Amino acid sequence: MIHSISLNEVSYKVKGKRILSDISLNFPPSRITGLIGPNGSGKTTLLRLILGTILPTSGTIEIDGRNISSYSRKELAREMAILCQNTFSNFAFLCHDVVLMGRDPYRGRFEPMLAEDYKIAAEMMKLTDTDQFRDRLINELSGGEEQTVLLGRALTQTPRFLLLDEPTSHLDIYHQIKILELIKNQAYNMGIVLVMHDLNMAARFCDRLVLLSKGRVIAQGTPVEVLTPSHVKAVFHTDSVVRHDPVLKAIQLTFLNNGSINQGFNHQDVKEMDLCLTNP
Repeated sequence: MIHSISLNEVSYKVKGKRILSDISLNFPPSRITGLIGPNGSGKTTLLRLILGTILPTSGTIEIDGRNISSYSRKELAREMAILCQNTFSNFAFLCHDVVLMGRDPYRGRFEPMLAEDYKIAAEMMKLTDTDQFRDRLINELSGGEEQTVLLGRALTQTPRFLLLDEPTSHLDIYHQIKILELIKNQAYNMGIVLVMHDLNMAARFCDRLVLLSKGRVIAQGTPVEVLTPSHVKAVFHTDSVVRHDPVLKAIQLTFLNNGSINQGFNHQDVKEMDLCLTNP
């Protein structure tokens, strides 16, 4: 069976204010779909709707054709795991116990963990290179180390979909790349939805992008199709040059500050430089 999450004409309002309008999207398996857009465009709200923590004002959200409103919280936790920005900094839990929490959706309230649960947790700590922190308190780790442990917990849920809300926004470049590479290496066996602000990181690690602005989908497709100078200008109000990076084998954007176009660049230059996308 092909596992997918589908949104069908989904809208969401709060106190009469429309946050999302007529969103129809499909999130396939074995792909990383990046949600990008400026602040207030509706990215996190869309993620919360997919998780089922809020319900759409209109439209439907389905997993394999089944409306998520028919799922219990525990059933949804078996389908989807979420990784947000650091959330455990103030709690003195052992890292191993944090990762093991990923098995909670598979156990009753007072039901003890089984050998299988400990085995999966150990495998995911090894996979994420966090077994070295096994007996350390999570609030004693750096931000990057903590986030990697939390990724191990999310993977321990063995979800069919992994949802991530700006998981690297406060991390140094080493931990950003480490976590994003770990995520990309898991895309073969689950669908991944990733909210990001860094457009270059999104272009590098995502298979598909959905560009949002003011609660609407402006563009969706491959990074080359979505991250065009015209889309960037329309949504972010910033001029840009888009080029193909032969080392990363991905497109990279250079953003031009106010007046740059008139200080040595012109729009024709940008269009000509953009030709390298079709002739890298």
